[in-house]
Amino acid sequence: MRWWEMASDNAEKVVRMMAEGRQLFHALVRRLAMLDGRVFHIALAVLLGVGIVLSYGLHQEQHMKGSIYDWMTRHRFHTPQPDPEVVILDIDEKSLALLSSEFGLWPWPRDVLGAVLAELEAQQAQAVVFDILFSDPDKKNPVSEQAFSDVIASSKRSFFSVLRLNPDNDDKSQIRASDMPGLIQPQPGESPSPARTFALVPPYFATAVATGRLGTLNIQPDSDGVIRRYHLWEDIDGWRIPSLPQRLANDLGWPQQAHENQLLQWMDKPLAHRRISFADLYQDSQKKNKRRPRDEFKGKIVVIGATAASLFDVKGSPLSFVHPGVDVLATAIDNLKNQQFLREIPVWVQLPVVFGLLLLMVCLSLHYSREQLEFAFLVAPAILLLIAYLSMNTLYTFVDLSMSASVALIYFTVAKLYSVLMRQYWSGEAPFGIKMDAGKTYRVICLAAIMGRPQGVLGLEMRFLRLISRYASHAKGSIGLGKGIGWLQPALNKILIATWVCPVDDAQALDRMHVEATALREKIAEEFASQQLPQPSLLERTMFVDSVATDTEASLRSMILDSVQALTTTHQQDQQASMNDALHHQGS
Repeated sequence: MRWWEMASDNAEKVVRMMAEGRQLFHALVRRLAMLDGRVFHIALAVLLGVGIVLSYGLHQEQHMKGSIYDWMTRHRFHTPQPDPEVVILDIDEKSLALLSSEFGLWPWPRDVLGAVLAELEAQQAQAVVFDILFSDPDKKNPVSEQAFSDVIASSKRSFFSVLRLNPDNDDKSQIRASDMPGLIQPQPGESPSPARTFALVPPYFATAVATGRLGTLNIQPDSDGVIRRYHLWEDIDGWRIPSLPQRLANDLGWPQQAHENQLLQWMDKPLAHRRISFADLYQDSQKKNKRRPRDEFKGKIVVIGATAASLFDVKGSPLSFVHPGVDVLATAIDNLKNQQFLREIPVWVQLPVVFGLLLLMVCLSLHYSREQLEFAFLVAPAILLLIAYLSMNTLYTFVDLSMSASVALIYFTVAKLYSVLMRQYWSGEAPFGIKMDAGKTYRVICLAAIMGRPQGVLGLEMRFLRLISRYASHAKGSIGLGKGIGWLQPALNKILIATWVCPVDDAQALDRMHVEATALREKIAEEFASQQLPQPSLLERTMFVDSVATDTEASLRSMILDSVQALTTTHQQDQQASMNDALHHQGS
């Protein structure tokens, strides 16, 4: 077979597949059109409801929630002010450079840290928090190690970090709860076994462990690697292991949180708290004539940590992908001290809100036309997200409406597409129009019904579609009025139109369209009886289709408009007669 023959065969296959696809699509649309619109909207709501339950069950909503939280955090118009009592003593690039000539590269001999700790103790700092793990000894500088240990032993305000390892390794650890009384404590009302072991990396210095001022430094990001929450403690088998911020709260008498997992309230930017270069304080502490104020750190909570990029202590946060870890710790301490963690609406409240929204959307879709809900798919999510945004800025509460906003967007978008498709089908717009062959004669029936009330009838579109799909499945809502002017335009003018077209030589089709027209006329009058509408009118004509399609379309448009005009004239005459009767009775 030659290549052009193969190309021809392939083209024929593509054309055949496209034709089959169109037939299948038309069949599916027809089945959908025969379905009660109420069933579609309720089924859509149920499907979304099931998806919501599954997403919450599988925690799939967390990524979307996190993204909304991140955006709102970056674009707040009101942010909390950093607590002036929380100060970061920064091991920055400047400190590494200034001290490198004397002590070499990081890590420095620990008596350097000891000298700063002693200075802060002398200035009566409220707390000195080390965002540094002292997990291994410095065997090259034993004298320095002892000097630091001695400073720790005399310290009353220092707090040290502990690394919490994977709990799955607890049974492999030799550290028992009784070995860390300052860190591992029984939960309120519990009497757990003191022999229970925990996988931990405590400070190497026994003097630091002996102080009991210990807390874990583990920061647990969400699945996307972004830190949004801070875990204040860990409860396991009756024991409680506090984090460093919680350790401070316990010792300094701050109010206790009800839950361990708290949503962070970030400042307006990273490193918003006051920062002092570590090298500046260290060098000043070594001088006889100190230049810095002697009470500079009195009553302050000093967090010692690194922002130097070369030390790689960076995390991902809503504010930055390279957020210094020491600032995360300082933010958590600030939030806990000042009770500024963001409050959250629990899931058991969120779910009823989402399901209530689904019910409201179904009611709106059944009672209002597509034009009346034209921008609902944008307005509804925008309003929900605005509520969440304002609550974060004014109430320090993160009202997570991301799921509700997504549901509103999906529902109204699908409902709008459904409405467009149904209108195209029932109005005979391409590709669902009635085929009229040239040279044939057709019988056309046009039914018109006026809705009367100036404000229209609630649920008009859905009610009319339901009637025409049930009692006149071979009719079209309005044909040939021009692109963009289907049956809806008369409907918006309080007029409903249905049109049937069939060949004059098809007796069965003629009988069927007369039966459908009569049934639909009766049902419209019955459905809208409370509106006291005039009786729908029927107009029947014979139409010959010549070879010019535009002339046929014009003839059909003319007939439809004649029926509308006749109905409108009759209605106006009835209204005038009613007014005359009323004036006559008043005159009597």
